[in-house]
Amino acid sequence: MGTRILIFNVIYYSIILFLINLGWNDPSSSLGYGYFILFFWIVAGIVLAALLYTKVLQPESTLEKIGIFTATPVVCIVIVWLIWALK
Repeated sequence: MGTRILIFNVIYYSIILFLINLGWNDPSSSLGYGYFILFFWIVAGIVLAALLYTKVLQPESTLEKIGIFTATPVVCIVIVWLIWALK
């Protein structure tokens, strides 16, 4: 996988997991962190689209295309949905 795609994924999931951890540690303000996550998803989506449009990120192999897909909120939403379904 390309290093730029890998770096984007690492930064993306680090921020998401950090915000989720903050929400779990302080349940009274978890709704606020939910808004931060939503805002971050929007910003990250715009940045990802801009990087793809300007050809900074160029997925060539199937693995790189999967890397681009995992840098979207779809995976996070499915995981959260599965966690709620299992409770």
